[in-house]
Amino acid sequence: MEGDLNEFQLSDILQFVSFGSRSGVLEILRTNGVHRINFTAGVITGLSAAGWSISEALLESNLVPQEVLDGLDLSNQADLRGPILAGSYMSAEDWNAFIARQVESLLYRLFDSRHGKFRFRQIDTIDFQWLPVKITTNRAVLEGTRWSETWSQVDPALRAPEARFGSSGTRPDAAVKLSPTQWRVFVASREPGSLNQLATRAVLSEVESLEALRALTGHGLVAIL
Repeated sequence: MEGDLNEFQLSDILQFVSFGSRSGVLEILRTNGVHRINFTAGVITGLSAAGWSISEALLESNLVPQEVLDGLDLSNQADLRGPILAGSYMSAEDWNAFIARQVESLLYRLFDSRHGKFRFRQIDTIDFQWLPVKITTNRAVLEGTRWSETWSQVDPALRAPEARFGSSGTRPDAAVKLSPTQWRVFVASREPGSLNQLATRAVLSEVESLEALRALTGHGLVAIL
């Protein structure tokens, strides 16, 4: 199975593969590289992309030092959670939020793709670096649609790749009631950072942080620097 993304939406492609309970790899071929989605009996069980590795993602998030990663067996990525948590390098909450951000980057961002090609191959041998996951197609479509809608509805300045955020240092004219998620992002913004950096500090996914930033900038509590 193969085709063009300008003719088929990713949600429809995922559901087609899932309905047949197929096993194999769905490749999304874009100008910035190839994204791969591994299926096992119709369930998404692995994500990968050109140039991606879990070690680089951990380093970029400043969650695990290089010397710690050097001492881990990165060839078996499915077992990384155990040694990282056992060594108290990350909490379970930190790890789950980190994985959520990787899923956003490797899967949910693809829901905005309108250019490129796709192909599904029923293959058994997989030689790529995978992020091990277990995601049903229904959940992937629901969360991917949420990510896409949130991304398209916010001020373009909020989603600019170079955007940095920080506390505005001003008091609102009236009392503001913040949700727990908004409060976590507000506290994280006391040290300026990008969307991903704030999400990491707040132990949230990027879409949760983006929704919170939309409210916080609207209240004047957080500013785009």
